[in-house]
Amino acid sequence: FASTEAHGFQYQLKGFDAAPIDAGRTNTAVYTNLDPGTYTFEVRGRNRDGIWSRRPASIRLVVLPPWWRTWWAYLIYAVLLAGGVVGYVRGQQWRRKLLERTVEERTKELSREKRRSEELLRNILPGEVADELRTAGRTEAKQYERATILFSDFQGFTGISEKLSPGELVDELNVCFKAFDRIMEKHGVEKIKTIGDAYMAAGGVPDPAQGSPLAVVEAALDMQEIMRERKAEREAQGRPWFQMRVGIHTGPVVAGIVGLKKFQYDIWGDTVNIASRIESSGEPGKVNISASTYAHISERSALTFEPRGLVQAKGKGELEMYFVSRRHQEHSSTDDEQLQRFLATGTSGANEASAVDLKGARILLVEDNDFNIMVAQDELQASIPDVQVDIAKNGIEALARVKAKTYDLVLMDVQMPEMNGYDATRAIRALGGTYEQLPIIAMTANVMKAEVQRCIDAGMTGFIPKPVERNELLATLHSVLADRRRK
Repeated sequence: FASTEAHGFQYQLKGFDAAPIDAGRTNTAVYTNLDPGTYTFEVRGRNRDGIWSRRPASIRLVVLPPWWRTWWAYLIYAVLLAGGVVGYVRGQQWRRKLLERTVEERTKELSREKRRSEELLRNILPGEVADELRTAGRTEAKQYERATILFSDFQGFTGISEKLSPGELVDELNVCFKAFDRIMEKHGVEKIKTIGDAYMAAGGVPDPAQGSPLAVVEAALDMQEIMRERKAEREAQGRPWFQMRVGIHTGPVVAGIVGLKKFQYDIWGDTVNIASRIESSGEPGKVNISASTYAHISERSALTFEPRGLVQAKGKGELEMYFVSRRHQEHSSTDDEQLQRFLATGTSGANEASAVDLKGARILLVEDNDFNIMVAQDELQASIPDVQVDIAKNGIEALARVKAKTYDLVLMDVQMPEMNGYDATRAIRALGGTYEQLPIIAMTANVMKAEVQRCIDAGMTGFIPKPVERNELLATLHSVLADRRRK
C-alpha cells in the first residue's frame, strides 16, 4: 500500500457499462438514474509497478423500482383500468337506456296528447269529417237524401231562468244536455249544436247507416223520459223545472263545415226548417213528428201514434203531424226503490263512503274503446295513490282475468264485442263464492231506467255514466266499497 499516488483503478457496472472504465487514481464511482434491475459492479486495481490485479473485486447490486412501478402497482392499475372500462361501458349503457326510456316516455306522452287532440277534434266534429279535415286539410259539403232532424226546446225557458241564479241555470242546462249527449251516443245520432236552450241533432249524417228515423225517435222519447225524471226530482226539492218540446222531420239536407276558425259541423236545407216548425208546433212533454218520419216508423208495434191531422206551421202552411210515444209497461214500487238504491251509488257526500281508503286498489277496467280506456285510466291514476289498473277489452278477457287475479272491484262497459258487460257479469257471479260479492260497476252512456234495470238484473253493483268524470267516478268507488265493508 506504499505510494498510493502511483495506484490506478478500472471499474465496470455490468448491465449498464458497455466496457471497463479507467478511473485513474480516483477510487469512487457515481451512477444515477439506474433502471430497476440486478447489476454486478467490478473493480480492478494497479500497483506502482503497473501490474493489474488478476481477479476483479465484485459486488452484486439490486436496484428496486419505486412503488408505483412494482408488480402489485401494475396489478392495481390493470384492475382500475378494467374497472374504468367496465364502468364507462355500463355508464354508456345506462345513459343509453335512460335516453331510450326518456324517448319512449316522451313518445307515449306525445302519442297520448295526439290521441287527446284527435278525440277533442272528434268531440267537436263527426268522426269521418274530423278524419277528412286532419288528412286533407279541408272538407267538402255533402248532400244526404234521407236525414232525420231533431229539435228540442224548453217551454217557458225565459220565465224559469229568471227564478234561477246564472250559476244554477247553467248547471241545470248542463245536467240536461249531458244526458242528451249520452242518449245520442247510445242511439248513434249525431249531435249538431245547442243554441241557448235549444238542442239540435241529426240521424243519417255524416254516416247514412247510423241514426235511422227510428233511432232518432227513440232518442227523443228517452230525452222526454229524462225530463220527466228530472221534473219529479226537482219538484220534490221545491225547485223549478223545465218542460220540453221535441220535433222530428225526415228529408234531404246538405251538411258540412263552415268558416275558417272555430270549425262547426252544420246542416242546411228546408228539412231543417220544417223540423224546427214541427218542434214549435208540438206540446211540452211530447214528441211531435212529421208525416215523412211517421212513414218510416209507422209499423213499429212498440210505439203508439196520435194523429194530429194538418197543423198550421209558421211559414210552412199546414203540415201533417203525429205525437209518438211508447206503449205503457207496468212496473212495481219495489222496482223503483231498487233503481233508486242503484242510482245512489253515484252520489257523493256520505262520510262513511268518503272515509274508504282507495290507496293501492286493484281495479279491472273492462272497456273496448281505446280513448275511454285512456280517460278512465288517467282519472284513476291521478286520483288514487298506487292504484293497480288492469285492462280487458271484452267480457271473455274480463272473465279470464277475474279468475286469475283478485280484484277489489271491476269497472264494466256494457256494450262490447264477443261478450257484453251484462253476460260477463252473469258469468262472474256464476263462479260463486267471493265472486258473488265482487263489486262490478257498469259504465254506460245510457241513463234510462230500463237500461239501469238491465244492469241490476245482470248483477251489477252500481253504475257510472260515460263519459267518465273524476268526481262521479270517485264518489261511486267510495260508495260501492263502503257498502261492501258494511256487508
